[in-house]
Amino acid sequence: MRDHLVDLPIECPDDDELGFDQVSQALVEAISAQPNLSSMTLGLDGPWGSGKSSILKLMRRNLDDFPSDGIGLVVVPFSPWLITNRAALVSAFFAQISEAISQAERRIPRTWRIFRKEISNKLSMVQKKINRFSRVVSIASTGASVIDPLIAGAVAAGSKGVERLTEDKGVGKTLEAQKMELEQALRDIAKIDPTFRILVLIDDLDRLDPDDVLEILRLVKAVGDFPATTYLLSYDRSAVGRAIENSAKVKDGDAYLEKIVQFSFKVPPLEPFKLRNWLSAEIQKLFPGDAEFGAFRTNVVIDVWAGRLLQTPRDVKRLLFAIRALWPKLRGKADLVDLIWLQLVAQKASDGEKNLYSWLVGYLQGLEAIAIGGNVSSKEKDENDLKKILNSIGWQIKMNGSSISQIDFHNIDEIIAGIQSSYLSEDEVDWIYQNKPGYLDDFRSSRRLSSPWHWRLYFALNPPSHAVTDDEWGALEDAAARSVSDLAESLTTVMDFRSGQRRDASDQVLERLLRLQHGNALENASRWLVVLVDRVNLMEDRSKAAGLGFTKQFRINLRIFARNTINDLEGESRSSTLDAVFNRRSALDASSDLLREQMHVASKGESEPERSAKLYLNDSELNFAKSAQLGLYQALTPSDLRSLRDPYEVLWAWREIEDSVDEPKALLEQAFISDEGFLATLDALRAYTSSSQNGVPHIPESYLEPFVDVKETKQRLSALAAKGNSAEDAAKMVHLWWSKER
Repeated sequence: MRDHLVDLPIECPDDDELGFDQVSQALVEAISAQPNLSSMTLGLDGPWGSGKSSILKLMRRNLDDFPSDGIGLVVVPFSPWLITNRAALVSAFFAQISEAISQAERRIPRTWRIFRKEISNKLSMVQKKINRFSRVVSIASTGASVIDPLIAGAVAAGSKGVERLTEDKGVGKTLEAQKMELEQALRDIAKIDPTFRILVLIDDLDRLDPDDVLEILRLVKAVGDFPATTYLLSYDRSAVGRAIENSAKVKDGDAYLEKIVQFSFKVPPLEPFKLRNWLSAEIQKLFPGDAEFGAFRTNVVIDVWAGRLLQTPRDVKRLLFAIRALWPKLRGKADLVDLIWLQLVAQKASDGEKNLYSWLVGYLQGLEAIAIGGNVSSKEKDENDLKKILNSIGWQIKMNGSSISQIDFHNIDEIIAGIQSSYLSEDEVDWIYQNKPGYLDDFRSSRRLSSPWHWRLYFALNPPSHAVTDDEWGALEDAAARSVSDLAESLTTVMDFRSGQRRDASDQVLERLLRLQHGNALENASRWLVVLVDRVNLMEDRSKAAGLGFTKQFRINLRIFARNTINDLEGESRSSTLDAVFNRRSALDASSDLLREQMHVASKGESEPERSAKLYLNDSELNFAKSAQLGLYQALTPSDLRSLRDPYEVLWAWREIEDSVDEPKALLEQAFISDEGFLATLDALRAYTSSSQNGVPHIPESYLEPFVDVKETKQRLSALAAKGNSAEDAAKMVHLWWSKER
C-alpha cells in the first residue's frame, strides 16, 4: 500500500486532497483543443513542492479515460535528470518519441477499416525516419559542444558516422532534408486524424545542471519541433531562468525561456486554509487523542504558525513525515503540539535572516542555565535578534495610534517559556528569560519543549544530561509506594546516575516534591521525608549553592518540605515519622539542622502568625526531638564525629539542647588525644565561612572557639607542622586556618 506521507507524486485521484486532479483534467482538455499541425512547447510553472509532478501523473491517468474518436493524445514521459551524458540524452529523447509512434499505431480505431492500414503504414514509416534521424543526431551531438540542430559542427569536424548515415545507399540526403521528410509524414497523419498528438511530459527541468537545462530547451525547440508534437515542461520558472543565465551567458533568462515556451500554465496557488485543514486532519488521524484540538495553543501552532510557514503540499508532507517518525519515541515524554511547532521551525525557519531554529536552541540553553542556578548575559542581544527574525519571517511591527508601535509575536509566549507577551512595545526590554517562582515547573509538569528538563528530548530524543527524567521520577514514585527501603535504594540509584553531569539532581527531586505537595498531589510524603533526611549527605552532593551563601539549596528546601509534611500528619503516622527523623544515627546530619531551626523559631519573640507558620513541632514533640537527639549525640565517638558531613551543626545543636558546652568539649578533647586524631578531626571541621576562600573549605577559628582553646590548638598545629611524621598534613592545616583577623 502506498505511503501517502512519502514525498512522491499523487497517482490516484482518491489521494488528491488539494484539487490537483481538476487542474490535470483542465490541462488535458486545453492541450487536446489545440490544432495538431504544428509543434507546441508549453510550461507548467510552480515552485518546488507545489504539486507539479502530481499534476503530470494525474494527467496520464486522466488521458486513459479521455474520449476520442481517433488516435488521440499519446503521452510519453521523459526524465532527462536520469541521464548522464549528451549522446544518451538525445538517444533517450528520440526513443520516447519512437515509443509514442508505436503506441499510436496500436491505438488506431478498428472502425477505420480501409484507412487503418494506410495510417499504420504511415506511422511505421515515421518511426523508421525518427530512428534514422535519432542515430544521426546522437552521433553528431558527441562531436559538438552543444546540440547543433543542423549538425553543422559535426559535419565540419568530419564525422564519418554522420557522413554514412546522411548518405546511406547513395540517397545523398542531408540531415535537414531528412527532418523535412519526417515533418511532412507527421503532418500528413495529423491531417487525416485531427485528434492525433504526441504529448511529451518533461518533469523536473529545474533539477538539471544549468548546461543540461539549456540542452533540453534547444533539443525541444530546434531538433524535436515536429508537427502533432507537444512538449509540456515542468519547472520552477525562477530556477530555470537562473540556469539559462548561467549557461547561455545571457542577462535575462526569463526572456530567453519565453522564446521557447509558447504558454506557461501556473500551478494554482493553494488556499492557506486548505493546507492547514489538511495538516490538522492528518495529525488527528495519525495521532488521535495526543493533542487537544480546539485549544488556543493548538490553534496558534496549526492556524497561525503553520499558516505562515507552510506554502506547498511538500511542506505539509515533510512536516507530517518528520512528526510521524519522531512522535512514537516521544509519546508520553513530550508534548505533540510543541513538537509540531519545533519541526515547523526546523524545516521552514532555520536559515539566513529567519533562522529562528538556531535562536531557539540558544534560548533554551539559556533557560536551562537559569534553571540550574546560572545567569544569561546576552538578554538584550537575544531580544533584538528575535525581533529581527520574526520580522523576516513576515510578522510586522504594528502601529498603535500615532507614535507607539508594537511587535506582533503571534502568541509565541504560548509556546516558549520565559517570554513575557505576544505583543510588545518596540523599545521594551527585559521581556525574555522571565522566571517567576514555579513558572518553569509548569512547563516541566507538561513536558513542554521549553522545559529545561525536557527540551533536549525534542532535539536529540534524549533529555538534557542534567535532567532527572520522567522515567526516573516514575520509578521513584513506584518505590515510594512500596516502602522506605525501596525508595532509599531507588533514590540512591538516581542520584548516582550521571552524577558528574547532574550536579543539581537532588534540587530537581525536592523542587518537584514541593510542587506536587503544593498542589495536593504528592503521595507517601512521610516516606519521602524519612529517606531524604537519611540520605542528606548524598543529596547535598548533588545540590547547588543557594545564592551567594554557602548553605545548599537542598537544605533550605528540605526545611520547607519537612514543615509541610509533618503539618499534614496526624496520630501514629506523625509519631512514627518524627521518631524516624529525629531518633536515627544515620539521619543525624539533617535532623540536627531541622531541630535547631525549630528551637530557634520556638525561642524567638515573633508574632503568633509568623511563629505558627514556621513551627510544626508542638512542645512535647520538640522535647521528644531534643531528648532523642541528645541521646544520639552522647553516644557519638570521635570517629562518628569525624564522619559527619557538618560536625558543627551537631556541636551547636548539642550545646543549645544542654545549654552547656561541657559534653561537646569533652568529645573534642577525646578526639584530640593523639596527633593523628587531632589532625583528622581538624580536617573534618573544615567549613566554608567566606566567599574570599574561593570555594576551598578552611578551619574557622570563630567556629571552634566555643568548644576548644583556639590559641592552644593553633600552637599545637604549628608545632606539628615543624616536625615529625605528620609535618606535611599539619602544614596544610596551618595554611587552612581562618582567624578573625583574616
